Amino acid sequence: MPRNGAFGVLMLTCSMTGQTIDTGVRYDADDLSRTNAAKLRMRCPHCGKTHLFNFADAKLRPLNNNESSA
Repeated sequence: MPRNGAFGVLMLTCSMTGQTIDTGVRYDADDLSRTNAAKLRMRCPHCGKTHLFNFADAKLRPLNNNESSA
């Protein structure tokens, strides 16, 4: 299956504050669509609580010019 090569940074949303969390993790759009059932548990930098984030709710922020997809 061909890949579209669209890389971005995995973005999550705090359920308490509604603020966006830039994880710094580079992710491929094709992989994100295939892993939408995955979950990630992490401490939120906005509210300080640990959340269980669903990849189905995640977004990809396009890479900046100084970020590499490799």
